[in-house]
Amino acid sequence: MPDFFQFYNPNTKLISHLKYFRPHSSLNNFAPFKVHHCSHTASLIARYQSGLLKRHQRLALRMFNNSHAKRFQINDKVLIKTKRHAFQKSSPIFYPTYEKDNYIITNIDKKYLPWKYFVTNCNNMHIKKQLYAFEMLKIMHNNISHQPSLHDMPKSIHIYDIIKQNASQLRSGRTIDGKEVIFYRVTINNTDDIISEKGLRVLLKSLSSNSISYSAFFDKLENRKYIIH
Repeated sequence: MPDFFQFYNPNTKLISHLKYFRPHSSLNNFAPFKVHHCSHTASLIARYQSGLLKRHQRLALRMFNNSHAKRFQINDKVLIKTKRHAFQKSSPIFYPTYEKDNYIITNIDKKYLPWKYFVTNCNNMHIKKQLYAFEMLKIMHNNISHQPSLHDMPKSIHIYDIIKQNASQLRSGRTIDGKEVIFYRVTINNTDDIISEKGLRVLLKSLSSNSISYSAFFDKLENRKYIIH
């Protein structure tokens, strides 16, 4: 049996050590060191080698529309959707859909679907984000006051009735007394919705009296106090 040490080269350990830190084609151009110590990189390699990544890209071709009308270009100015809170109420008046600052697209990563867009805040160049197309809205010349489009503004509203929220009760059985909370069932631009009293007051200020109508529910004497003037 040949002696192992007669074939040993002092540079062998150094060469193997250098290969451990170099990108390798079998690992999708990741270094073995990063795959071994980074769980996220290891999961990417697993998806790549198992075929899940190719399957994901085939499905993405059906799900994401990259037609010319839906695409963004470099130097396009966009609005970014605001991040919703876990318990955020549905109120576009007090929780705007888009941020107030404009952003500009500086780069587009088209390696995988969906495409990733790199944007920079127009007022503060140090604020940079990476977003997908469904998180942005292109600013057109007809966009006014950072609104998506004028047809989204309410033109008419019909108020059906009210919903009273009961007083809050703790798990101990104790009831917290407070001001009665009122919600209104309404139809805005032929779409049914439920809106708070505070939100409805703000909304009615932007409409003329001819665009507001109440149902027969408010004709009763005990319900007339809920009419917002």
